[in-house]
Amino acid sequence: MAPSTDSDKRTVYLVRHAVAVPRGSWTGPDVKRPLRDAGLRQAEALAERSVSSGRRLERVLSSPAVRCRQTVEPTAARAGLVVEERDGLMEGSDPLDALDLLLDEATRTSEGSAIVACSHGDVIDGILESFGPLGVVVDGPLQAPKGATWELEISDGLLESARFVAPPRS
Repeated sequence: MAPSTDSDKRTVYLVRHAVAVPRGSWTGPDVKRPLRDAGLRQAEALAERSVSSGRRLERVLSSPAVRCRQTVEPTAARAGLVVEERDGLMEGSDPLDALDLLLDEATRTSEGSAIVACSHGDVIDGILESFGPLGVVVDGPLQAPKGATWELEISDGLLESARFVAPPRS
């Protein structure tokens, strides 16, 4: 088999939602908890970063939680896309199922393209824990602060490498 080229690969920009209103000061359902002003600024910076990445964005996926949707809505708007909600990215979801979802969604895109997906700390932390057993080449610390992005490189439906990108300043 010929080695993968950049055009054979797909990229998933896995984003942890930006800075949200603290749980303790929010009285509504947690799924409706929005971003703070600092988080909205992070979302705008993430959008700029995503659309200038050099990869053509084909899809934007999000947990149904408002804070996740708000994190990727600016990206979707700049790319002329709609945000597609995926329950498998919701807080409390099984991280390996979430990773399978991302790999599957990536294979539905064109070669050389990218998708953006926004989820929660617990899900992303679980995905990061799977990198060692899966033999994924990792560039950066295994952490996911709010607004951070993991660039996941996928080839032939398999996760090959992951690169940490620090969150934008808020």
